[in-house]
Amino acid sequence: MGRTLTSSPFLLPALVGLAALVLAAVLLGRRPRYVRRALLSPAEKRFYRALLEAAGPRGVVVTKVRIADLLAVRARKRVYWKAFHKIAQKHVDFVVLDPQSLEPVCAIELDDSSHERRDRKARDRFVDSALAGAGLPLYRFPVRRQYDRAEIARVIGSWTARAPKVSSEGSG
Repeated sequence: MGRTLTSSPFLLPALVGLAALVLAAVLLGRRPRYVRRALLSPAEKRFYRALLEAAGPRGVVVTKVRIADLLAVRARKRVYWKAFHKIAQKHVDFVVLDPQSLEPVCAIELDDSSHERRDRKARDRFVDSALAGAGLPLYRFPVRRQYDRAEIARVIGSWTARAPKVSSEGSG
């Protein structure tokens, strides 16, 4: 008499278990897996610490701020969406906020060697233009091993006296 799947008490459960493992592997392979990552690179962390010290109590420093959260688009619907999408996926490395109003008073980009690429230069020109058009100063600092806090304070120091009026348009 021939053997069947039910003749061995372990064969059927083993096959069912194997099928479940294969199915789980296939299903898990289709879903994205999210893992935690650091918000700042080592170079950004060094600059952040120097910026905190340079800003002192005159400013609150926040990181990785989406440009669409800094700027509102004023345009008709069709133009609005095109303009909004140009800023929705871009961010600046740091924003200094007024400690009283928590309004942005300047943005900061930390420029590494990637900013020498043609596509990155075009992106940087757009960001420079958009922020300048909105009256939000943007300061660029090159990546370094160490940062001079006094130099950072000198560069961003003028923002305290010139902080422009901010529109509440588009805030949630």
